[in-house]
Amino acid sequence: MMDLIENEYETDVQSGMFVVYGKLRLACADIGEKPPSYMTFVNYINKRPKHEQDLKRKGSRAAYESEPFYFHLDLDTPRHGDRPFEICHIDETELDWEFIDPITGQNFGRPWATFLTDAFCRLILVAYLAFESPSYRSCMMVLRDCVRRFGRLPQMIVTDGGSAFKSTYFQCLAASFEITVKRRPKAKGRHGSVIENGFGVTHKEFVYNLQGNTQLSHNDVRQVTPSHNPRNLAVWSLGPAYERLCDWAYNRHAKQLHSTLKESPQSLYARTLDLTGHRNHRMIAYDEDFRVMTLPTTHKGTARNVLNKGVRINNEYYFHPSLIERTLLEKDLPVKYDPYDYSTAWVYVRDKWIKCLSQDHDQLRGMTETELRIRSAERAMRNTAFSRTLGERAEERARGALEDQKCEKELAARLAVVRAKERENVQIREQIDGPFQVNKKSEPNITKSPAPSGSTEDIPRISPFDIAGKVNTLEEYV
Repeated sequence: MMDLIENEYETDVQSGMFVVYGKLRLACADIGEKPPSYMTFVNYINKRPKHEQDLKRKGSRAAYESEPFYFHLDLDTPRHGDRPFEICHIDETELDWEFIDPITGQNFGRPWATFLTDAFCRLILVAYLAFESPSYRSCMMVLRDCVRRFGRLPQMIVTDGGSAFKSTYFQCLAASFEITVKRRPKAKGRHGSVIENGFGVTHKEFVYNLQGNTQLSHNDVRQVTPSHNPRNLAVWSLGPAYERLCDWAYNRHAKQLHSTLKESPQSLYARTLDLTGHRNHRMIAYDEDFRVMTLPTTHKGTARNVLNKGVRINNEYYFHPSLIERTLLEKDLPVKYDPYDYSTAWVYVRDKWIKCLSQDHDQLRGMTETELRIRSAERAMRNTAFSRTLGERAEERARGALEDQKCEKELAARLAVVRAKERENVQIREQIDGPFQVNKKSEPNITKSPAPSGSTEDIPRISPFDIAGKVNTLEEYV
């Protein structure tokens, strides 16, 4: 029985208990032994270690649910730390929420939310909302916002295995401020349960109470009708949604009683920070040097310096007087751009970063950082939506060109018929008028008085003849 359980039941074939029991009965009949009952067979299977059994039958990812759970990282270290800013989690998720363009009303789709959550007090330190898919740029903007709000960065950051956290810029930023980056094991979500549960709470308490949420399509997409389609019901844009999300995360959620903490995250944060120390030596100034360190670059990393235009970054030209130097023209220079402000960019020239301005810089003067961020994000998404319609615009232009060419062919055919008729008429006139021109040349130059009006003496009389033989007839007459 144990041999069949190990070699027949606990395999990747995932044979059923009843089938393996039937094989057991056949094996017992061959050796002349009385088989055990089916209940005894099932009980022996259930006594086997569940994690090892799931690992053999379903694989490591499915067996993760039955894996032993550890409440401490080390013997004396809690898995969530023992003070604020000791262990923090960064992760990204696509919200179940449809957005629109506030100017054109076009549907922008679902945004991506990036959270920085403190593991000890469960406080959402930073909430970042953008249309861009997960990338290191979102992670760097989260760290930038953390310094802007709290003046410090976490001591340890726990991330998943995404490529966004393996970029050179993110690793250099973490190394510059002595941040330890820990990566969660692959396909083991419990290691990030703090932030994963935070995403679930965000959807349940905030997103699912607003119009345009997509929770209906989670059950069965075929049940969604046009009257209840979230894309048709979307009314929120990025600006108001980001404002309300920050209000919920920083104020309402932070002051609610937590089921695990038995107090609000904000009160635990303030109380523990006073108890364990503020650590002023780890404070970071939110100045221009820090902001330049957190700026991302483009996919290429460089941009060509064009004469009298500057460098082109994300379909926008940025200029500085130092770029007109002859040795820098038509050179690929390292660049950075600000996702919060599309009117500025930075170019690395002569061992330093130079701030360049776009053509719209004067129009955006006086806006707050939040207003610039929302406007920059919507502008970037508007450009992305325009680029996505490239094929449709090409098809529409091609259809128009085909209609024009069809009309052009019809006009050309008509013109060919008209010109053919003109050539036939010219040939006929030449055949009719040719003999008279010849007679006129052969006659002597005799001056005659003009005939009176209505006289028919000078008009030759020509008898009717057919067109094909009129030339020969006229020659015989001559």
